[in-house]
Amino acid sequence: YETLAYHFSQGRSVNKAVEYLVKAGEKSLSRCAVEEAHEHYKKAYDILAPKEDKSKEEKKLLVDLLNSWGYVFYFLNVFFGLEDNILIRTYLDTRDI
Repeated sequence: YETLAYHFSQGRSVNKAVEYLVKAGEKSLSRCAVEEAHEHYKKAYDILAPKEDKSKEEKKLLVDLLNSWGYVFYFLNVFFGLEDNILIRTYLDTRDI
């Protein structure tokens, strides 16, 4: 998945790049490589989040990304200051889908 994500991101296919980065993150989590999974999810977020006027499909991708990324924060025990967490802020921005 990592290779596909790289090629799609270079080809400017945002949705496919994010989709494969999320799959790479899930694959990393299945191997208990939590930090590696975090990097994949962060790359996906950095590609998708800054995009203004997201389509309904992109908002769904973002929500799927956040759902998957949430496991990383759980395994890392990152609960302190959750109200400032990037996941919460992004969720609040995507409630209208």
